[in-house]
Amino acid sequence: MAELKDSTIKPKKKRHFPIPALCLIIIATSLVIAFFIFFIYMKQQTDPDHILDRYITTFMSKDISALHAMIGFEDSPFLNAESFGKSMEECHQYSSITNYALTKYQNPGDPDQVEYVLQYWTDRRQNPYTQTLKLRRAEKKQYLFFDNWLIDNSEFLARGCQIKVPAQALVTVDGVELSKDQIRENEGSLCLYEIGDLYTGKHQICVTIDGFKPYSTETTLQNADYSAAPLYNITMSLFSLTKDTKKQLENTAKNLLKDLYSLALDEKGFEDLAQKHTFEDSQKSALEQAYNTLVANNINSGSHLTDINFREFESSSTGAYAEDHCYAVNVTTNVDYTVSSSIIKNTPSSGGTSPEPVTQSRTTNSSSLFTTTFHYNAGAWSVYSSTMFDTSVYYIKY
Repeated sequence: MAELKDSTIKPKKKRHFPIPALCLIIIATSLVIAFFIFFIYMKQQTDPDHILDRYITTFMSKDISALHAMIGFEDSPFLNAESFGKSMEECHQYSSITNYALTKYQNPGDPDQVEYVLQYWTDRRQNPYTQTLKLRRAEKKQYLFFDNWLIDNSEFLARGCQIKVPAQALVTVDGVELSKDQIRENEGSLCLYEIGDLYTGKHQICVTIDGFKPYSTETTLQNADYSAAPLYNITMSLFSLTKDTKKQLENTAKNLLKDLYSLALDEKGFEDLAQKHTFEDSQKSALEQAYNTLVANNINSGSHLTDINFREFESSSTGAYAEDHCYAVNVTTNVDYTVSSSIIKNTPSSGGTSPEPVTQSRTTNSSSLFTTTFHYNAGAWSVYSSTMFDTSVYYIKY
C-alpha cells in the first residue's frame, strides 16, 4: 500500500541578521555622517572669509575681551584685554565706531596670505581708521585636514621694547613692575631691561631709586619694531634728591668733621675714621695722605691744636650733578666753634742769655666753611672728597 505524503507546507525559516553586526553598521554609518557634517562645518569655520565675518561681528559688538581673545595675543602682564581696550580707544576711538567698509585682496604669488582692508568711521564720519587685516596660513593644520588661518596681530603692537636704567632702580611700565629676570645686560651702573611687546599708544614709565624723587615720563609708541635700541636711557642725572636724603648727607658731613678732629686729637689713624665713614675706594689713599698731613701739621707740630668745641652747624646742598656714571652732590658745612691751642713763645731769659721757649695756651672763637662731595654708586653713598682734609680749622699759632 502506498505511503501517504504529508501535504502540509512547512514555512521557510527566517534568516536573522546578527544584532552585533547591525549595531556596528549603524555606528559606522553614523560616524561617516558625523564626519562629513564635521568636515563641512570645519571647512566653513576655517575659510578666511568666514574668519573675517566673525572678526567684524566681534569688532563691531564692542566686546573687547572677545576681540582680544580672537586676535590671539600672547599672554603677558602688558598684553591683556584691559590694556588692549585702552589702546584701541586711544588710537582709534573704538567705542565711537559705527560703520565700516571692506575690500579683499589676495596676492596670487602668496597663496598663504589673505588681506582685507577695512575702514571704520565714527558718528562724525571723518578721518576713518584704516586697518589692513592680514590672515596667514600656518604650517600646522587643524585636526590634520583643515587650514589654520591666524590673524596677524603685529599692527596692534610696539614690538621688542626695552629700557636702560640705573642698576639699583625699580622700574614700572603702566603700573607693572619689571622683574630682575627681565634684565638682559649689565653695563656698569646701568641695566638693560627687556619689556617685550606693548600695545600701541601712550605708556607711563616710572623709575624709582631709594633716596631720590621718582622719575616719570610718558611715551607714545607706534606699530614698529623697537628692539634695535632702548626706548629710553634713564641715567642718574635725571634724578633729584629728596629732602630726607639731603638732610642725611648734611648730617653725615657734620659728623665727619666732628669725628675727624676727635680722632686726630686722640692721635688715631685714618683707618679708625674709615670704620665710621664710607670713603670711595678710588680716593681712600689720597684722603688718608691728606689726613696724615693734617695731623702732622696741626696736632703733632710745635704750636698745635689742643681742643675744639663745635657750637653751631649750618649745612646745605649746593649742587647735584652726574659724573663718571654716578650721582654726585656737594654739601657745604658752615661751623662756629671755640678752639684751644698750644703755642711756643720765645721769651727773654734773665741775665741776657738766649731766649727760652715757653709754652702758652690760647683760646679763640672762629668759624669755617667746608665742602664735602658725596658719590652715589651701586645703591650707596660714599665720601669722594672734602676740603676739611685739606684745610684745618682756625686756631692761634703764634
